[in-house]
Amino acid sequence: MYLPMKVVWPLELDKLIHRHIVYPWPPIPGSTSANGTELYHAVLPVVLASTDGAQWQLDAHLTLLVNEHFQSFPLYQSPLKVLSNIYHFYVQIGRPVILLVALKFLVLTHMADGAVIPVSDQNVRSIIRGTLHSVDSSLAACPTPCFVRGQLGAEVPVLASKLLRNLLTRLERIALSRQCNQWPVVLASMAVLLMAMESIHYKAAKEEYHAHMKDRKNIDPMPAMRRNFSTTSNISTSSTSSSSFSTTGLSTPHSSVVDINDGAINAILRFYRNCFGGCHEKLALPAQPVHPAPLVPTISSFHSLRPTHHQHTYSFGDLVQGAAHAPAPIALSAASAPQARVDDSATAEASFVSGVRSALADAREYLGERKTEKGTDMTGFFDRLLARLFV
Repeated sequence: MYLPMKVVWPLELDKLIHRHIVYPWPPIPGSTSANGTELYHAVLPVVLASTDGAQWQLDAHLTLLVNEHFQSFPLYQSPLKVLSNIYHFYVQIGRPVILLVALKFLVLTHMADGAVIPVSDQNVRSIIRGTLHSVDSSLAACPTPCFVRGQLGAEVPVLASKLLRNLLTRLERIALSRQCNQWPVVLASMAVLLMAMESIHYKAAKEEYHAHMKDRKNIDPMPAMRRNFSTTSNISTSSTSSSSFSTTGLSTPHSSVVDINDGAINAILRFYRNCFGGCHEKLALPAQPVHPAPLVPTISSFHSLRPTHHQHTYSFGDLVQGAAHAPAPIALSAASAPQARVDDSATAEASFVSGVRSALADAREYLGERKTEKGTDMTGFFDRLLARLFV
């Protein structure tokens, strides 16, 4: 996504050095919200020339990322591998609007706080040379666009709320039909929605990116530059923090899984089960040999996010630039899921359900553990809502 920018000139050079709190991605098992790393970064002294139409441009860019670059999505390391199933299903059935909206919401919530400006661009290099020549070269080599992030930070929650309302409205309308031929689309959309909620909970648990700015006398990073901003720029350091991203009332700041109020999530899950409880029994797995109990109607597992080597900063603005590691196809096991391999005459829906059922079988024990997750580990935010959908 390309937006016109303009250079701003600070009167105080130290305002171009920020101390940031960053976390590794994927999160490290055993890490907590207190394990963020303090890093110093130079700040690229540019702002968007105008934020008029920014929401529309962001929305269009999300559509591009979902339809053309989704293989670059920075996945969470998990034994539950179904996001690729969902995306393949989305493509095979003609990219329905409800799944497009769900996937856009997931990308936005997971990545929008990490917009970057390509430093390889000659214009950007020229700005760096002209404004950061007095800054330590190790910091100036890759400056962060904090002011641009602050401007976008004022737009992202509004767009996320619009996407969420759109998604919930479509889910309600389709689910109330209670037609099993609509169930796979509803199931896929529900899973993506829960992945997005898990991402929001994870981000809310982290210490704010600009937490140290709160200790300074002036929260505004560059009061001397206010004359260069239009009245609609909405720059604020807090809005560039991932922890400030609360889009819906479904999420409030917390520091551990145990602190989360899942009332709204529980209501959505109850609604789903009331509408499609019978349909999703198709995903029930045979009882394990050591447990000769009756079959439990466990719903298929939708993978939250898969392993990746991308840095946590590989995100939003840079996504279309970088090389992608495409998610590996889900390996369907005939032993664990007898219907995992379908013939050419099978529908996309049947193939999708079969693949998800296979993924559920592969992650059976893991899902049982995630369903009761109550710890403070930063990895505990992922797959716990999906486990409640499927187990």
